[in-house]
Amino acid sequence: MKRLCRVLDAIRDERGAYLAFTVVALPLALTLLGLVIDGGLMFRAQRRAIALTSAAAHVGAQQIDEDWFRATNQVRLDGGRAAQAASDFLARNATEDIRLDGIAVWGDQVRVSAVADIPTYFMRIFGIARVRFQTSAAARPEHGIEELGQ
Repeated sequence: MKRLCRVLDAIRDERGAYLAFTVVALPLALTLLGLVIDGGLMFRAQRRAIALTSAAAHVGAQQIDEDWFRATNQVRLDGGRAAQAASDFLARNATEDIRLDGIAVWGDQVRVSAVADIPTYFMRIFGIARVRFQTSAAARPEHGIEELGQ
């Protein structure tokens, strides 16, 4: 019986329990904190890249062939000016981690593609120094009255 009481007393003894909990929980909490920080920074950079490509496509879609419009009253993109305007817009507004991947102009549409290389901070511990993703956006000029009340 005395032996059973000693065993039960040893089980009830909680000295060192906080140390064991800290050894297990602290690395887990730091890992989760790192993933949250890196994930937030990546999400912000991705939203910026999407916004920049979309804006560049819209800038390109505003470059219409004015001589053709005056002669025929029809809107047609000037392909060279559209591509140049979109490229210039991205060059002026993109950060060093976002670079132009391509611009395509066909018919009445401009498509801008970009690649973003986002640096990580905590994920470098696991050997992931950068995360790369691609984004693209298309735009076309809107013109005229298409529905009642415009």
